[in-house]
Parts: sequence; C-alpha cells; structure tokens
Amino acid sequence: FEWVESIQSYPDWDYIDNLRQFVDGGMQNYEFVDAVSSIFTRGCHSPNCSFLEVTMRVKRQENLKSVLDIFGLTPTEPPTSSPQKMPSPDVVTYPPVFIQPPSLAL
Repeated sequence: FEWVESIQSYPDWDYIDNLRQFVDGGMQNYEFVDAVSSIFTRGCHSPNCSFLEVTMRVKRQENLKSVLDIFGLTPTEPPTSSPQKMPSPDVVTYPPVFIQPPSLAL
C-alpha cells in the first residue's frame, strides 16, 4: 500500500503520465526511475527538492534496466514527428489478387 499511497497518489507528479512519457521517449534515460525513487525515499520528485540523498539510485536504475531486458524491451530512439527517410526504391508492390471463394452448392 505504501507504493500506491506515496507514488501513484503523489499530488505534484502524475505517475501514469510520466510512465507514458518514459515509454514514448524510447526509455532512453533514467529521469522516470529517478523521480519515482526520489518520491519514495525523499517525498518529492525533483532533483533539488530535498537535501536528502536518493538512496540506491544507481541500483534502482540497474534494476529497471534488468527488468526491461527480461521483458525484451530495449531502449529505442523516440519516434519522430515525420518520416526521416524515403522508402527504399526496391520495394515491389503487386496489384491485389481476388480469389473467388468455393461454391457451397451441392
């Protein structure tokens, strides 16, 4: 219950929105896990919100990487707003082929 009360119910930082941003951003950095760790250990989310140190920060980052690896989720480049490359010219397209279904008449 501590997780729900301290992280998911934290008033100044929306867990689900930040999780989505982390995933949509390609899981490239540890800002998400650092903020979660900070809320859990210090009671606030920003890097300079407390004089207390985030305990086990590097270990938590390593644990997140391990979990992502176990699930086959590797960090990726975040999606771009528009295509970056032209389609390759060797792509061959064929006209659609219509297949007549077999007759069910006896």
